[in-house]
Amino acid sequence: MAAGNAQLKDIFIQYCNYGMGSSTSKTELTSTNWGKLCKERGLNALKGKKSEPALKTANEIVFSRHVAKGKLMGLAVFEKALADIAKEQKKTEDEVVAAVIGSGSGPQTNSAAKVSGDNVVGRLTDTSQYTGAHKERFDESGKGKGASGRRDDAKNTGYVGNYKEEGTYDKKK
Repeated sequence: MAAGNAQLKDIFIQYCNYGMGSSTSKTELTSTNWGKLCKERGLNALKGKKSEPALKTANEIVFSRHVAKGKLMGLAVFEKALADIAKEQKKTEDEVVAAVIGSGSGPQTNSAAKVSGDNVVGRLTDTSQYTGAHKERFDESGKGKGASGRRDDAKNTGYVGNYKEEGTYDKKK
């Protein structure tokens, strides 16, 4: 397994650090990241096409066969596990290593990191479409009114808020 050993180590380290944050640098693979590597690189511990849960379980069995419970997989054990998968698939170890190296640069992320194509932010920040109490916080040009748009200031005139004939009491006498 000497061919491509530096590239294999780089990919191994990338999967070790996947999901661990940028401040840490791990050199051992967790069971979860082993499963991700197997899924993304097409490493199946079962021969032929099988269902997704069956492949996941088979790859977890390979992990547990080489690593004690609660422990992590180092590079040497990783290479042994790849040899085990090669034996299960009836391939050479170099073919399995080539599959790991040749199918991308590192762990893939799902679509959560993609930017939406439509103008969502534009629609959400268009103040002309606001309704109810939110509409009162902006003037016609879309500029915010500040504190006066967020609260009702008391006028202290002695009248209730919706009284329409304010100031007409003395005139009626």
